Amino acid sequence: MSYTNLVRLLIINEINLLHDEHGPVFEAVIACAICRIEQTRTHIRLVGISATLLDYQGVAAFLHVDPNRGLFYFDASYRPCPAAAIYRCDGKKGNQALPGRERGVPREGARPSRENQTFVFVHSCKETAKTVRFLRDMAIENETIS
Repeated sequence: MSYTNLVRLLIINEINLLHDEHGPVFEAVIACAICRIEQTRTHIRLVGISATLLDYQGVAAFLHVDPNRGLFYFDASYRPCPAAAIYRCDGKKGNQALPGRERGVPREGARPSRENQTFVFVHSCKETAKTVRFLRDMAIENETIS
């Protein structure tokens, strides 16, 4: 017996990576799951999660989601605190995409705010640690560490 026969729930975290360099791998895994569902007529729930997915309707169609029954989209109105800015540090550039760096481009033209949250997405644990140190040092330098 194959362990894949026991799967009834497949959670795909960071499904926004379908549009990334890892997209073909995600797409192949998801396509195999969908094919297995169709061949065996077994109910397997597919859940895609992302905090940064722009084309959620296109991804839902790829997952064969009924938009009237199984598509859930949570916009900014569900946040307890508004987000002021979202930054994405891509590839090996690390914290070069942060505010205060020439290449830093905030999503949708947003700017960091002292009153609201700012999200910074980094591609690895190592880069996360570098980014945190950079932000701490920048706050110390600007006397805004509090």
